[in-house]
Amino acid sequence: LAKRQKPNLDDRGMMDLPFLILVTLLVTIGLVMMFSASFVRARYETGNPLYYFIRQAVFGGIGMAAMLIAGRLDCHIWQRFARVIYAVSLLLLVGVLFVGVSAGGAKRWIEIGGQRFQPSEVAKFALICQMADMVSRYREKMAQFSYGVVRMGGVMLAVVALVALEKHLSAIMILGIVSVVMMYVGGTDKKWILLAFGIAAVFFVVYVA
Repeated sequence: LAKRQKPNLDDRGMMDLPFLILVTLLVTIGLVMMFSASFVRARYETGNPLYYFIRQAVFGGIGMAAMLIAGRLDCHIWQRFARVIYAVSLLLLVGVLFVGVSAGGAKRWIEIGGQRFQPSEVAKFALICQMADMVSRYREKMAQFSYGVVRMGGVMLAVVALVALEKHLSAIMILGIVSVVMMYVGGTDKKWILLAFGIAAVFFVVYVA
């Protein structure tokens, strides 16, 4: 039998070039769309038609830098702190219901130091970390209902329920789709995956009605 090839530790920090190009392209398109949609309002409100564009470009640059730094970290660090990250995201989602900032008829933002952020964005990352950790720990039991559905579905529903109170349909859809895909890849029985899609369809109709 051929010997199993040991992983090359020098490759851990290598950048996925196609992924980097794709992300850069998406950020660039987003900035162009931002400028197209906001330059008139920016000029009217601030006198600088590039105000919102520059502001968003700075945030985009910070995000790209964070991505590059995170890409060089050992992925197991996220698994080690998955439960903590998930717990913090739940606290933020609860907090936004009480101290959140309202806009457009929805309360989705928390303001700190003059800057606003959506806890639902933190929840997306936290849910992925938590479910990935659970798939890793329960990989031999994921086909069982108590693990692949009850436990995995429970961590998803806790987040989705809190986001639903914010009236944030797009975030609910993203969280639901990502969770179901992770459950499927992790080994949850397909019949429960199909049932989840059916329940999601009913929820969607009721939620938007």
